[in-house]
Amino acid sequence: METTYVLEPLSTEAATAIRAGGGVRYVANSPYRSASPIFIHSEPCAHEVDLDRPDQLTVRQLAVRAFDSEAMMIDAAVIDGEDLDDQVAEMFSNVDADHLHVHFAQRGCWAVRVTRSPEAALAS
Repeated sequence: METTYVLEPLSTEAATAIRAGGGVRYVANSPYRSASPIFIHSEPCAHEVDLDRPDQLTVRQLAVRAFDSEAMMIDAAVIDGEDLDDQVAEMFSNVDADHLHVHFAQRGCWAVRVTRSPEAALAS
């Protein structure tokens, strides 16, 4: 299956700010905002992570939530990680879906933001 989406992890800047502050960083703009945990290494990562589909996303149960351009949730599903590609494709088949959030389902930890790939965005 052709990958038609981009995984956007926590930015380096946000991770640095969290490390420097030693705790909570909270930015949200919708009724669905929540203070879910985001686990980061205490030191910056020394290597690039495979953002096509990291193993941590394929071996766990995930909660996937679709949001429109106004940050309003328009769809949600709990899936096995191995079904992530299909779920992303299904949610992005809705033209109103602007981006997705993926959380590890059991504890609710945020994993990654998902956006359409530039190629997929041009095709729609």
